[in-house]
Amino acid sequence: MKNEFKRLVIVTLTLTCIFSGTVFARDVQKYNEAKNTYANSRLLPETEEMAYDITQGSPKSTAMGAAVSSIRNGGQGVIKILAETNMFKPVDWACLTVYLEQWDEENRSWKIVGEYEQEFLPEDEDDGQLTSVELDLSFPGHPMGYYYRARVLHELEFDGDWYEIRVTKTDGILMKYVP
Repeated sequence: MKNEFKRLVIVTLTLTCIFSGTVFARDVQKYNEAKNTYANSRLLPETEEMAYDITQGSPKSTAMGAAVSSIRNGGQGVIKILAETNMFKPVDWACLTVYLEQWDEENRSWKIVGEYEQEFLPEDEDDGQLTSVELDLSFPGHPMGYYYRARVLHELEFDGDWYEIRVTKTDGILMKYVP
């Protein structure tokens, strides 16, 4: 009986050593989404001056209500991007990561030409409740005469360890210099 128990312990330890190893977590979806510049977007007609994407809450969502992004010509060579996230309930942390992307006709893909990230905490709010976040950004100095789009990562953490992410992306609009 003692020998069988020893043998069981030895086999268990051996198998544990053989099948254990360092486990590396895969990249967080955020970074995979962020670098996915091949995600489809339409190039809107030249007459379109604004593009937007709105994603309403999904049945799987626990805290994220709506995610919104828009891009427009701000005039005088400035590209304006609005990003907003609304929540069903207060959260512990929120983050908006905004990517300005330019259409590369030669490679037939989008390339990131501007990036901005901001984190939000309940302490930042007057009432201490983080239920919506918004960024209204200006990107000056980019060449006009190209198509641009906005891609935004909307992230939330709540209830200690729950995490939600949603990606919005606009269609491409042709930016022309407007005085």
